[in-house]
Amino acid sequence: MSRNELEKLVWTKPTVALAKELGVSDVAIGKRCKSMNITKPKPGFWAKVNAGLIPNPKGKPVVTD
Repeated sequence: MSRNELEKLVWTKPTVALAKELGVSDVAIGKRCKSMNITKPKPGFWAKVNAGLIPNPKGKPVVTD
């Protein structure tokens, strides 16, 4: 998986849901993001999205290689 693909995925859905979809652990995704220098949403981000406090980012931030 490319850096762009992974970054888009972690900004599209919670890491736990993404991990289940990909058949890996959320820790593995976190480690991969760290090794690829990918910024992930902070804890509580998706709870705020689900509560309607912030808009769904739909794959933000924009990635430039």
